[in-house]
Amino acid sequence: MSDKLRIHVDGIDIKPKYVLYRISTPTKLFYKRYSEFWRLKTQLEKQIGSPIPYDFPEKPSVLDKMWQRRYDDPEMIDERRVGLERFLNELYNDRFDSRWRDTKIAQNFLQLSKAKASQEEPKQRQDAADEIRWDELIRDVKLDLDEESDDTPSVRRVLRARTKLHKLRERLERDVQKKSLPGTEVTRRAALLRSLLKECDNIGVANTTQDRGRLLGVAAAETSSNTDSQGRTNNDLQQGQVQMVRDQEQELVALHRIIQAQRGLALDMNEELQTQNELLTALEDDVDNTGRRLQMANRKARQFNNSA
Repeated sequence: MSDKLRIHVDGIDIKPKYVLYRISTPTKLFYKRYSEFWRLKTQLEKQIGSPIPYDFPEKPSVLDKMWQRRYDDPEMIDERRVGLERFLNELYNDRFDSRWRDTKIAQNFLQLSKAKASQEEPKQRQDAADEIRWDELIRDVKLDLDEESDDTPSVRRVLRARTKLHKLRERLERDVQKKSLPGTEVTRRAALLRSLLKECDNIGVANTTQDRGRLLGVAAAETSSNTDSQGRTNNDLQQGQVQMVRDQEQELVALHRIIQAQRGLALDMNEELQTQNELLTALEDDVDNTGRRLQMANRKARQFNNSA
């Protein structure tokens, strides 16, 4: 609503079993029971699908019942009257969230005229049209950034997207100054702008890296690896290099273990050869001893033959 609606709960009418609260607006004067206020709250929460964000004087607690506070207790009636007036003014004058007051339930509760409701329709249509135009511009920016997704978008498309984002940010700042958007919508749009601007920055870094590589005359053999790394951020490249170093260290550890195993085999073979050499040496000594014994036996045999 463009003008603030002044609502007062400024009187009561105590009946035999309940209390009526007098509600006055610039054009109406009528009475409502507390149960009707409670029904308004619960029906709005059911229709919107979330707890109502405005303070509401609750029903009597267990302590109230223990103290046997009657429905016509003056202190309780005054507390409710003040609380109900505050609730109605917050509900019908919220400048950031108009979902609650724009429902048919809320309009009927205060018996708002159809003329006043019709005055709101052009503004609602304008808000809806603004939201559609905003979504269309965001869609155009995403198309500029996603075009030729297999390669890094050109500098021209990135500049075009960035220009649109700056215009959207200026428009959002104007909407915030005018307080024409709910707080949740402002937060959503601001987060979306930050995300798209960050994406533009990342693409700009990738383009700068690519141009620098061309100026330095990157070898053709490195072109394929550079193409694979164009879409990565510096953090991704650093993590890849760290992983590569770790893999090389693991390969070196495995190679070291293989060399140690081969060295052990070589030492075992050397010991085996030394043992065999010792056995051959012992065998040669035995052969020499046997030869000498045969020579002595032959000499004795010849001497025996000569003596005979």
